[in-house]
Amino acid sequence: MKHLNVFFITAMLLGNSPLFSQVGPPPGVFLDSVYATVKITTDITYGSNKNFFKNNQVDTLKLDLYEPDASVNYLRPVIVYLHAGGFTTGDKGENRAVKLGNYFAKKGYAFASINYRLGSNVFPDTVDNYQSVYQITQDAMSAVRFFRKNWLNYCIDTNTIFMVGSSAGAAICLTVAYWDQDEADQAFDTTPFGPLDQASGNEGPTSSVSAIVPCWGGMPDTSWLQNETEPAYLFHGTADNIVPYVYGLSFNGVNLHGSYNIHHQLLANGVESYLHPFVNAGHGVPVNSPQYDTLMMLITPFFYDHLSPAAGSSSCGFTGVQADEAHQIVFEQAGPHQDAYMINRSNQEQEVELDWISLEGKIMRSERIIMAPGQRQVVETELYADSLYLLRLRCGSSSQVFKLIAGS
Repeated sequence: MKHLNVFFITAMLLGNSPLFSQVGPPPGVFLDSVYATVKITTDITYGSNKNFFKNNQVDTLKLDLYEPDASVNYLRPVIVYLHAGGFTTGDKGENRAVKLGNYFAKKGYAFASINYRLGSNVFPDTVDNYQSVYQITQDAMSAVRFFRKNWLNYCIDTNTIFMVGSSAGAAICLTVAYWDQDEADQAFDTTPFGPLDQASGNEGPTSSVSAIVPCWGGMPDTSWLQNETEPAYLFHGTADNIVPYVYGLSFNGVNLHGSYNIHHQLLANGVESYLHPFVNAGHGVPVNSPQYDTLMMLITPFFYDHLSPAAGSSSCGFTGVQADEAHQIVFEQAGPHQDAYMINRSNQEQEVELDWISLEGKIMRSERIIMAPGQRQVVETELYADSLYLLRLRCGSSSQVFKLIAGS
């Protein structure tokens, strides 16, 4: 028997609206500007954590979400953006975030610009840099998990989460993708900060990203790039005197490898990587410039090429749907392509019948399960090819149908 990777799309009582009334995404979605207007929701709380640089005062972590100002019923990728500011200043509302957010939302993406815990304004030594980077990495990972945990609320394809960052934010893109706990432990004493991963809220889902776009960022140690897989598209000015393009002393006194060294080390390690140098440009390029337009045009097909098959092709709908008020049999699922569970939340034993039905109306399989009070049952099935099926659940006198995608 195999676990069924099920994405519950639509729940409806038998005899309700037609099963196949969903409308897919517009042609060109994720590549072209297919929406005219953008909706921006500000100050969504995605986590919290103590700030080491504020005497462990708890910082509430917030994000701004850019998305099409239209009804969306399909799974979409999300881009998590990290602002610039040397780890000590900056805000999620910076002009680059606004421009990128509007640009990608019109293409059908969800775009989240996040705030994170800011560090000390004075860096007396390298350790303080590591401390700031560490706690910001914790926050950025939490933002990734926030969308995996709340995928249904925002119609997110949990297999397609990208990350973009400018300057300090670019450095965090690199650490989210390539920094591991043992590497951080070798750099400084991480004990006061807790684990690198699974901190700042949203514990449980993976913090992995599908691809990153670090813009004029750097990292102190390219050995962190060993045994990694996340694709990268790097942008950097060749005359950058804040974060070196190749290698050297950064503005805050830390020796950094710039995008040139990072790119070539990734290639040497067999990781997909692209580098676009802005010849003779300094630290960053103006947001309203042909160079920045070039950046946006280049990363559009890069992201498009790294979409999961579910992006745009699967509908967004219910999880945790209660089958019957009296019997309290509930389905739960963390996200698309994750295991599904059936839970008996009543204080009585319940008999549940399940039928897998093809779109032609053929019953592919039936199961009868006796569930004890509080029992959590993995939904299992024989191996079917990836396809669209219907699942009918019967408990007592009630019956409910779910549209689902089943696959191995």
